[in-house]
Amino acid sequence: EGKVYGPYNDGDTYALYKIMDIKDGSTNTARASHILIKPENDSPEAKQAALAKAKDIHAQIKNGADFAALAAQHDSDGTA
Repeated sequence: EGKVYGPYNDGDTYALYKIMDIKDGSTNTARASHILIKPENDSPEAKQAALAKAKDIHAQIKNGADFAALAAQHDSDGTA
């Protein structure tokens, strides 16, 4: 719980996931929050910039930055 994973290429975005809760039982489940970084367009340069941004956000989180605050600032799917 609390670990952040990524960035992963998730279709046309890069995703970072934070595991919020894990429940053991007959079926194991996990609750996660995410930050999605979408390239500005389909060019290789835009995709590389989005990946670099996702890696930078991940590094900030590893150095103690607040995941929720970064999600509110950077998430591109509007759910933060």
